[in-house]
Amino acid sequence: MNIYLFLIFFIFLNLILFISYNKIKSIITVKDYPDDRKIHKKPVPLLGGPILFFNLSIFIFLINLKIINFNFNININLFYLYCLIIFVLGLLDDIYIVNPNKKLFAFFILFFSYCFFEKSILIQNISFSFRLTEISIGQYSYLFTVICFIAFINAFNMFDGINLQTSTYSIFLSLNILFFNFNLLFLMILIFLIFFSFLNYNNKSFLGNSGSYLLPFIFSITFILNHNFYDFNADLIFVLMAIPGFELIRLTIYRIYKGKHPFFPDKNHIHHLMLKKFSYYKTIIFTNSLIFSQLIIYKVFSKTLISIFIGMLIYINVIYLISKNKK
Repeated sequence: MNIYLFLIFFIFLNLILFISYNKIKSIITVKDYPDDRKIHKKPVPLLGGPILFFNLSIFIFLINLKIINFNFNININLFYLYCLIIFVLGLLDDIYIVNPNKKLFAFFILFFSYCFFEKSILIQNISFSFRLTEISIGQYSYLFTVICFIAFINAFNMFDGINLQTSTYSIFLSLNILFFNFNLLFLMILIFLIFFSFLNYNNKSFLGNSGSYLLPFIFSITFILNHNFYDFNADLIFVLMAIPGFELIRLTIYRIYKGKHPFFPDKNHIHHLMLKKFSYYKTIIFTNSLIFSQLIIYKVFSKTLISIFIGMLIYINVIYLISKNKK
């Protein structure tokens, strides 16, 4: 299948799903109900994850039929199996709200076992654009890789708070991956994200935990493979993940300081702080600008370590200003 047929097929597939959305939500009835912590006023279907997983399933099916020629440097069926497990775990969390400690334990076992079966995703050495030699992880490669998975999935999940925030961030990541190393998987994901953004903007669907666990898992696998097999340096990955990562660190420290579980939800996320001062549209524009600025600073300062520190200082100052000047 050439790229044009691929585009037509997945655009048509997502168009059908988009048109049939009312029928889909009557079959899959998982919803996010409003409470004092959430912004929305009515129950919203959590169908972003199921629709993403359906797209992924069709994609893997076409690979197995050899209609799509796709080399991902890993066992594609093992990858799909773990995507299925993560999707189901997220779906259970959407329905029953899984205890954070049990969820953390499940993630640890899950990612450790995947690293054991799929050695190509192990981070054994870290390369930086501003350093000539790589840093060896050695005997800690399993633990380090698992921590990276858990950290980014939790950071991504924490960042999923208002309409379009996660989808626009995911589009940003997808475009960067496609620009660096074009592949059909992220072309499919990009198509899904565009259609999902329309539903999300109109408050018709949320990504849900099933989607906000699955998407970062796929991103993480891709970043690790690009780092291990291609010239995709760790500092660039850090910059692309910077804002959700900074949020994870800040919120974890804040919650522990307050005597709460680090993964216990609250209303201290950057979008919550922004909404106390600005409108929804300004909040979306500002958070996206903050994400883009990290990459711009990194490019302007020629991929140096100082660019990362400048980006971090900008984030710290933004948090300080919006926390100080509440509405």
